[in-house]
Amino acid sequence: MLGIKSEKLINEISPDVVKSIEGMDRYRYNSRLNLLLTCIDIDKQFQHSSLRNMKRFNKLPSKQNYRESICKMKTILTKIVPKELNLRIIINYQIPNINIDGITIYKDSTKLLEIETLDNVVCLQNTPHSAPNGIMKLKIDLLKQKECPVIMVDYTRSKTNYELEMDLQNKLKLYM
Repeated sequence: MLGIKSEKLINEISPDVVKSIEGMDRYRYNSRLNLLLTCIDIDKQFQHSSLRNMKRFNKLPSKQNYRESICKMKTILTKIVPKELNLRIIINYQIPNINIDGITIYKDSTKLLEIETLDNVVCLQNTPHSAPNGIMKLKIDLLKQKECPVIMVDYTRSKTNYELEMDLQNKLKLYM
C-alpha cells in the first residue's frame, strides 16, 4: 500500500517516534503500537531493531471470555490424551496483544504444543475452505516463529464430536 517493504518501514521507526505516539493516550494507537512491538520482539528478522524489548504502553484490557470452539476442543483433548502423560492443557492468549484464544499443552514447565481452532470467529466468511482472517494469520505466523509445533483444527468442517476427536487424535500422533 505504501510501496515499501515491512522491514524497511520498521527500520524507519525510531524509539522517538514510538514515544511520541505514547503521549496520544488513545486506546487504538496504544493497542496497535503494542501489537507492532510484540511482532518485532517475536519475529526473527528484526533481531537488531532498536525497538526490540521496548516498554509496552498502558496496560490494555484483555478479553476474558473464551470461544465455544476452544472450550469444546479442550474438553475433547482432556478426554483423548492419556492421563499418565501428565500433560497440562490450558486455554490462553499465546501472543501478547492478540486477543485470540488458543490451547497450549505443557509437559512439566515445557511448552509441548500449540493448538489453534479455525472457526467462524477467526476465518473469512463465504470461502470454499476455512481461510484464517488477517489477525489470525499473523498469530499463526508468530506462533510458528516461537519454535513450538502448531496444530490447526478446522472446526467449521467437523460436524460432530467424533469427527473432531478423530481429527485431533490423528494430528496428536505426530507429536506424542
